[in-house]
Amino acid sequence: MMLVAAILLSCSFLDSIRIVSNLSLANAVSHLIVNAILVIYCLSKISEWVWGEVPIALDIRTLPTMIGVVVFGYTSHIFLPSLEASMQVS
Repeated sequence: MMLVAAILLSCSFLDSIRIVSNLSLANAVSHLIVNAILVIYCLSKISEWVWGEVPIALDIRTLPTMIGVVVFGYTSHIFLPSLEASMQVS
C-alpha cells in the first residue's frame, strides 16, 4: 500500500501526464484481468448458489450515475495524451 501511495504521489510532480496515462491504462487492464478471474471463479461455483437468496434489484435513480462512472473510468485515460498535446503551447 505504501509503495502504491509513493508511486502515485510522485506522479503529482510530473511535467507530462503521459506517464499518468500509461499508469491509468495499466490500472484498467489489471482491473479487467481481475474481473475476468472473479467472473470465472463465480461461474465455477454456480452449482452452489441458492437462487432464492440472490437479490435482483435495480434502482433506476442511481443507474445513470453508475453507468457514467464506469464508462468514464474505462474510457477517459486513452484521451489524456492527445489532450496534453493539444494543451501545449507551440
